[in-house]
Amino acid sequence: MTEKKLYLVFLVRIKNKIENFKSLCEKYNLPLRELLVLKKSFARAGGEIRIVGGNVRDLILKRTINSSTDLASDLNPDQIIDCLKKSNIRYLKTGYKFGTLTILFNDLLIEVTSLRKDLSSDGRWAKVKYTNNWFEDANRRDLTINSIYSDLDGNIFDYFGGKEDLINGKVVFIGKPLDRIKEDYLRILRFLRFSLEYSKTFDDECLAACNSMKKKISLLSFERRISEFKKIIITKGFSANFHQLNCTKILDYVF
Repeated sequence: MTEKKLYLVFLVRIKNKIENFKSLCEKYNLPLRELLVLKKSFARAGGEIRIVGGNVRDLILKRTINSSTDLASDLNPDQIIDCLKKSNIRYLKTGYKFGTLTILFNDLLIEVTSLRKDLSSDGRWAKVKYTNNWFEDANRRDLTINSIYSDLDGNIFDYFGGKEDLINGKVVFIGKPLDRIKEDYLRILRFLRFSLEYSKTFDDECLAACNSMKKKISLLSFERRISEFKKIIITKGFSANFHQLNCTKILDYVF
């Protein structure tokens, strides 16, 4: 990364912090105590963990956390396994091929995924390479609001303006929508779900891109399609936006 980019990332970090982080974790049910144990375990190997995904969004919006915790780490999967074994922490190789492990800790299921960049993709599965570069990991994600990281002190690492988009109810892809969708067609359904959850409307450019690629949904496994569909129909905005959603006929291709 160039010196200018490093400087910009530094500015992003120091200007973004979840205030009263520890008290918010307690109030909204983030398992900070367990995460600090994991942080210490990973640090022994020179690694770092950050929270990413729904838990970060909930803390920023000050909402009760109802989803499991997702972590990202700059250690590769084998290094993570070594750390967990040394700390006598159980785990499952749920998505080992793609760098994801499920940690079983104090009746919690915590997913940790190694930082990675996608080398190639056929719209269903990606060929990945592990990295220790947080920007590269953020850059392969789909939506700006899904690329916000937080360390265990509440410092936010936000490379694509996801926090501002989240607060303003804006759900958009990172980069060009069509490019992101072609990497994984499931992102069409994910865009719909996150728009229904965090926005009052659909971004026109992103919805148009999804609509133009909707036939590709049928190429995904039935399990992936149905899993995402179930999440869509229980979002808080599903009923209010059903007519607009139905007009696109995108959901027809789930079945």
